[in-house]
Amino acid sequence: MMGDMINIRERIARLVESNSDFEPFANETEKLATSFEDEKIIELLEKHKESQG
Repeated sequence: MMGDMINIRERIARLVESNSDFEPFANETEKLATSFEDEKIIELLEKHKESQG
């Protein structure tokens, strides 16, 4: 599980590098990944996906 969270954190960093508009989303995801809140990360991703269309 720790490897998954590291991977998530790396992907989030790349996302922000490519588009700083994602910074608020990235900050929340980073906070959840740091505390190993995998289910909350999934909820956040699903909410974001729904809001994008």
